Amino acid sequence: MTLWYVGSLETVRSISDRFDVSESTFYEHNRRMLNVFTDDLLHKFIQWPHTEIATVSDRFEQKKGFPDVVGAIDGTHIRIKSPTSEHAADYLNRKRYHSVVLQAVCREDMRFTDIYAGWPGRVHHARIFRNSPLFQKGQTLCGQCHLLGTTGRNDGCLLNNKAYWTSLYSSQYVY
Repeated sequence: MTLWYVGSLETVRSISDRFDVSESTFYEHNRRMLNVFTDDLLHKFIQWPHTEIATVSDRFEQKKGFPDVVGAIDGTHIRIKSPTSEHAADYLNRKRYHSVVLQAVCREDMRFTDIYAGWPGRVHHARIFRNSPLFQKGQTLCGQCHLLGTTGRNDGCLLNNKAYWTSLYSSQYVY
């Protein structure tokens, strides 16, 4: 039921009917499954490379030409149904659909090392980054390395010397 819920835009009532359970049973099942995902699976598959910072940094430089980079950060909008609350406008993003923002960091081999989600779609990515646990722990996690991201996020943990890095970044292919 949880996968159906996450993968569709169906209402809880419709999904409950589809699986022949009450809405309260659906909510309880969904809560348990999401706890399994966040408590067990998330930490198993999405891990910061604490002991591999130097290796990841070296690989970023070898593959893409960026020295001292430990991850690439960006955000994406996850489409949602229009909220019925008075805050629905907060979820309307610049592309004019309702969403929540997912911020993610990945290493040079495209494995995720950090995710942070849930902010309304209207909120700028820089604000989300400044309020993320990653930002709070930035220097501790990155050490002397940096994250590769857009200039709208720069807090000192991201690469400096905009002109050079923008030129270098623009010349790279994203796979």
